[in-house]
Amino acid sequence: TVTIIGNGSVTVDGDTYTAPITVEEGTTLNLEALADDGWQFDGWTGDLTDDDTSTTLLMDGDKAVTATFSEIPPEMYTLTVTIIGNGSVTVDGDTYTAPVTVEEGTTLNLEALADGGWQFDGWTGDLTGDDTPTTLLMDGDKAVTATFTEIPPQMYILTVTIIGNGSVTVDGDTYTAPITVEEGTTLNLEALADDGWQFD
Repeated sequence: TVTIIGNGSVTVDGDTYTAPITVEEGTTLNLEALADDGWQFDGWTGDLTDDDTSTTLLMDGDKAVTATFSEIPPEMYTLTVTIIGNGSVTVDGDTYTAPVTVEEGTTLNLEALADGGWQFDGWTGDLTGDDTPTTLLMDGDKAVTATFTEIPPQMYILTVTIIGNGSVTVDGDTYTAPITVEEGTTLNLEALADDGWQFD
């Protein structure tokens, strides 16, 4: 008599076991344990103690054997994200703060979010390109880098034209040529008339 625990089958002398088998005393039976997909054979118990999938059993009395199968645990893989610059990455909608471990075959959704004044330049490592959001298939441990760079400030030019006799200072320095500054800069201008002249 064979009892099966878990997902699998047993053959006796090449035939799949479905019901108790009666044989003459002294007969040697060949037993084989066949695990289903995603399952593994853990071993025989009862009147047969062995973990070989294929084994023999001498019928010198009534025998009761149990074949035990267990589900194979899924392979687990880890995603590590490194961030360069000012920004963050979400993995399946959650902000990445520590390595993420998932089952083999899982597809993760990654999105790069740049901080104010910064821009996302792209992915490197086990993920390339600059698409965001994007996906990553976890068929192994993965290491990804998200790179952000500061957006260069807009630059503007101040040009001063002087009519008549006098000068202009910009932030205390006498103006002699166009001045380039970042957007949002406030400049202090002062008009200084020459002797005998006035600022209109």
